[in-house]
Amino acid sequence: MKKLVFTIICFSFLSCTSRQVVHVFNQGYTPEEIGKVVHVIDGLGFDARLNHLEIPNQLSRTSIIYPPIVQRLSTIDTMRDSLSEIGFNDIELIYETQGEHYYSTENIGLYLLNPNYVRPVENDRSEESYPGPRLSRIYYSDCDSIEAELSLLPQGTAILEIYVWNERIDREQTQLIDGEWSITDNNIVFDLFDEGSIEFDFSEFSGRDDYGRYYGIHLEIEYNSTNLLSCDYRYISYGSRESFNRI
Repeated sequence: MKKLVFTIICFSFLSCTSRQVVHVFNQGYTPEEIGKVVHVIDGLGFDARLNHLEIPNQLSRTSIIYPPIVQRLSTIDTMRDSLSEIGFNDIELIYETQGEHYYSTENIGLYLLNPNYVRPVENDRSEESYPGPRLSRIYYSDCDSIEAELSLLPQGTAILEIYVWNERIDREQTQLIDGEWSITDNNIVFDLFDEGSIEFDFSEFSGRDDYGRYYGIHLEIEYNSTNLLSCDYRYISYGSRESFNRI
């Protein structure tokens, strides 16, 4: 398994002075609880971003993985103390790497493990019985109106992350919207409960560019009864058809 390396390349002085990104991983906490965490981290001057990759098996409790070089080590302690104030206690600090997760200078990993979380029993239910396991991926906005990520997670959970630049405080903020997703009449339905729903037509595509062969899935909006801006989304994977088909 290749190492997961989170990097930011400084193209100019402005980009080099940008905020450190905190990649937030969640195991067992509700969207409301994660929203509080994101609010606290953003308030400390970091750029909090949800990450839906698997949490390394080596981690047994909530942890912060920080890079070999940090701008100020005291910021790590400040983050731990602030999270403790909202109920996330006993946070372990880990230097550099864990379970093949590695972070560069401008990135930090926050792994939230709920001690009361019980992992689902494997093979208790066929994965194919869940809505469209092949479509369960992280899609990125494909429009000029918004910058967002749409995560269609296994077992029908969906999370929309919208990135908005706040002119008043001169930095980016994240709006989290959770719901459910299903497949109806060959469409993907993103249900926001009382806030309405969004329907997408989905199709696969492939091609080749300077980076090599790629395969992807395009979500084209068909209907939107919410107050959110309409936007298409797409997932793209470079490599072989076999790697694309692998869930």
